[in-house]
Amino acid sequence: MNKTLTNLLVTAGVAFLISAPVMADTTDDVNKCRAALAEEGHFDNSLQSLKFSHRKGNSRKRTVYMTLKNRGNANRQQVACRLERQDITGLTLIPKT
Repeated sequence: MNKTLTNLLVTAGVAFLISAPVMADTTDDVNKCRAALAEEGHFDNSLQSLKFSHRKGNSRKRTVYMTLKNRGNANRQQVACRLERQDITGLTLIPKT
């Protein structure tokens, strides 16, 4: 029983250490995408909110998905922000029904 608990704790610790850099990278990606949306005129922080949904891909090529919601009404759009290494290669806004 003690060996099983030790193995479980070690596995959980390793998983945490591996996931911490991924979470930091995702936060950086979301901030980059938010800035790109604002620069293109699709996002205004005082009128809209942007919520992270999920991420697909790897550290080289990935897509970050977010939900863009107007604060005054229920209009929502899904945002797909494609990144390659550190550069944004595409932004796509998809209306939600």
